[in-house]
Amino acid sequence: MSAKFLNERLVTTKNFSPQPNQGQKALREERTATHKVASGDEVERLRQTEDAHLREQTLRTEWTEVLRRRVEVIAQLRQAIALLEHERNELGNRLVLLQDKLDRLEALEARPSAEGGTAALRERRQEIEGAHIELLKLHQPETQPADASPALLSLTVGQLSRLGFALSWPLILALILAALLVVWGLAAALRV
Repeated sequence: MSAKFLNERLVTTKNFSPQPNQGQKALREERTATHKVASGDEVERLRQTEDAHLREQTLRTEWTEVLRRRVEVIAQLRQAIALLEHERNELGNRLVLLQDKLDRLEALEARPSAEGGTAALRERRQEIEGAHIELLKLHQPETQPADASPALLSLTVGQLSRLGFALSWPLILALILAALLVVWGLAAALRV
């Protein structure tokens, strides 16, 4: 079949039907339009438009980051305030307790009375030791149990491998010795 037959018979729409010399003319116009050099003013205008768009996009991104960070800091501040209020309440309770202990110790008589005996002596000792324990609690920093998991999480794979080998080599050595004993025992049994 000839190319003319295919062009006339198969392509039936107006947009795709071949027009003599119009395809070549349109192709030439496209080539000249794409190779057309823009003027200096047009290039400058395009650059300014692109710069303005980039500045606007950067500004939007920075605002988004500022708003996200603001929410994070507000949450952290609320947590810190709640913690400090809790500590303030605990300190207030300790202050009341220490003031009570001081008042009780000041109210105790300095010299033992003849009628008190051992019960009065034991009561005074308990009061003094109770006040001393409260003082120790006040001066002793509150220790929280250390969590071992962050220490293990910070180790690298190589360090974890060395740790695993260090913990398991005695077991490996015992298994090898047991295998050697079994082989030696079988060899001795088969010779007899």
